Amino acid sequence: MRSALLASAFLLVCSTFSQSDALPRKAMLGAQLLVATDEVRSAAGIDSGVLIGAVTPNTTASVGGLAQGDIVYSIDGKEVGSPQEAVATVSGIPVGSRFEVRIVRSRQRQTLSMTML
Repeated sequence: MRSALLASAFLLVCSTFSQSDALPRKAMLGAQLLVATDEVRSAAGIDSGVLIGAVTPNTTASVGGLAQGDIVYSIDGKEVGSPQEAVATVSGIPVGSRFEVRIVRSRQRQTLSMTML
C-alpha cells in the first residue's frame, strides 16, 4: 500500500514538473516573406509591405488564409515594411492569441483574422 502511494505521489510530481517546465512555444507565421519592390507596392496602392513568396501548409498563415502573392502591410495593428519588421512583430504575438493581418490581394485590401498556432 505504501509503495503504491509513493508511486502515485511520484507520478503526480513528475507530471507537475513536466507541465510547468515545458518551454513556451515560439510564434511562427509559416510563410516566406520577401521584400516588396517599389513597383509591387505602387501597383497595390500601398507605401510599405512584404510579399508572401510561399505559405507552409498547416501553419498560422495557411489556416488564417494567407496566399502566395499577397502583400502584407500590417500585422496586429503594426505597419510592416520589411521581412525583418514582420518577423519581429510576429515573434511578439503569444501562441493562442488572435490578431489581424491586413493584406492586398488582387489589388483589393482585405483583413484576415488569425490565431497564432
